[in-house]
Amino acid sequence: MTKIKVDRERLMEEIKKVIERAEGWESTGGSGECQLYGKYDDEGYVYDFFVADFAGHNSWVKGGNIICLFVQHWFNWHDHEHLGEWLESELEYNDPETKVKFIEWLRENDYYDDGSDENRNIYYNWDKFEGFDEEKWSEYMERWREVWMDVRGWEMVQDKLKAIVEDEEIELI
Repeated sequence: MTKIKVDRERLMEEIKKVIERAEGWESTGGSGECQLYGKYDDEGYVYDFFVADFAGHNSWVKGGNIICLFVQHWFNWHDHEHLGEWLESELEYNDPETKVKFIEWLRENDYYDDGSDENRNIYYNWDKFEGFDEEKWSEYMERWREVWMDVRGWEMVQDKLKAIVEDEEIELI
């Protein structure tokens, strides 16, 4: 079989797009994936990319001169993080006014634990913040998602490239 040749930089861009696409997707069955494919010419050079999305993990695109390059399971970035840490840092370093108001709100609504300090109360009551200020919560979540995707998304691209380099059917150019 002819080795499939893929431009490394273009592949990195396409993988990042697929990771960003897969983040936030959910299905009623609870799983799914975005699959990145390459179309290649008779000499094995990939000249085009496309993505197929499937609920579950049983479907593949088949056809001549098509290769599956990457599969990303659907995920939510925050499933891999403890949002209490994110909120505690956000309020401590970026939004001290909101921190004071949130602590007051926790006390008024009997969520505050007098046996812990303010930061621990924020940490353990992060899930109450949306009820305190839904708009600000959405703003934080979007900003945190961007940070996470910039850092972890890049790591995910690098991890996948390492796996592709080991694939004997594919050559990065």
